[in-house]
Amino acid sequence: MENLGKAIVELEKKMFKHAELLEFEEAARVRDQIHELKDRVLL
Repeated sequence: MENLGKAIVELEKKMFKHAELLEFEEAARVRDQIHELKDRVLL
């Protein structure tokens, strides 16, 4: 569970970096990955 939290934090950093570089498609792809991981935690 702790590793999952770290993975989510790293993906969030990656998502914000893509957004900062105006790479919105990549940011959205990473955002979707984050949502998938969070959904797994909740199920």
